[in-house]
Amino acid sequence: MYRIFVTSIGGDIGSAVLRCIKDAFPYSYIVGCDIKKYNQGLEYVDSFYIAPPYENTKCYLDFIIKICILEKVKYFLPISEKEIVLTNNIIQDLKKMGIYVLINNSKVLGVCSSKYSTAKVLSENGLLSPKTFRLEEYNEGILSYPIVVKGDFSCGSHSLVIAYNKDELDKAVTVISDAILQEYIGSLNEEYTVGVFSDGKETRSIAFRRQLGYGGMSIYVELVNDVQISKIACKIANIFKLCGSINIQMRKHNDKYFIFEINPRLSSTVAFRYKLGFKDIIWWLQMLDEDSVISEYVSIRGDIIGVKKLDEVIFNKSKIFVDETRFNN
Repeated sequence: MYRIFVTSIGGDIGSAVLRCIKDAFPYSYIVGCDIKKYNQGLEYVDSFYIAPPYENTKCYLDFIIKICILEKVKYFLPISEKEIVLTNNIIQDLKKMGIYVLINNSKVLGVCSSKYSTAKVLSENGLLSPKTFRLEEYNEGILSYPIVVKGDFSCGSHSLVIAYNKDELDKAVTVISDAILQEYIGSLNEEYTVGVFSDGKETRSIAFRRQLGYGGMSIYVELVNDVQISKIACKIANIFKLCGSINIQMRKHNDKYFIFEINPRLSSTVAFRYKLGFKDIIWWLQMLDEDSVISEYVSIRGDIIGVKKLDEVIFNKSKIFVDETRFNN
């Protein structure tokens, strides 16, 4: 039985991860946390705590360690990039406690948490990426409009603006504090998301052409089988010595793939992937479990479409265990 602690269970990624774990290991014991008391992940956890905001670093990290001790957690999975980066600061403490932590190595986190650094490393290794500039090194005219303005360390599409002229560009860089400027490549109809898992020996990947919707999540996916994408995934896994799961975002232009982001975490297509046999969250747990063998993967081919659906969750307040005070002082 897996005894696992998952953060941010109210978000689309966190709740999808819970569904995958519960389906694969129905007798697992799952501890969840979120900053919101009532959330969509509650129906899948055995114990729940309200987490302090991660902006309060010390309070957040103390909270994580205390919950791990209290709940006798064996596996810890931080979901959001901010939580992952913070967890990396206490990963040795958690390991000394005998806890397996599902985060990627320091090179993956150090490079892929920055979109600017990602573009630079990709270019150095012969992979295509949109031209990318920090604000201070950009001169008007280097890029043609439209120009993508995004936060270097932001998550998802929350800090992203498409500037179609200089006035819009000037306004965007005042709103986004850590802005980088990126060449606009291709079209929305040719945007792809690629899940990549490696245990350090074998690399597996699955690709979807996608459309984004509410909250910046992938709401429509179309399975894609392309040898060129598989080769890119393997090369990136080798560059970063990957032992875990990442997500590559790219666009196709003139029959070539341009990588504009690598997320050093599980992504919003994790449940789509799981339903198609690409069970990277499960493989990650099995990889860390000395008594388990990583399940086989047989890639699926065909005209496969996936659509994100909305659902309703009903709670009985009296039956929800929530500790609001003990760990938030």
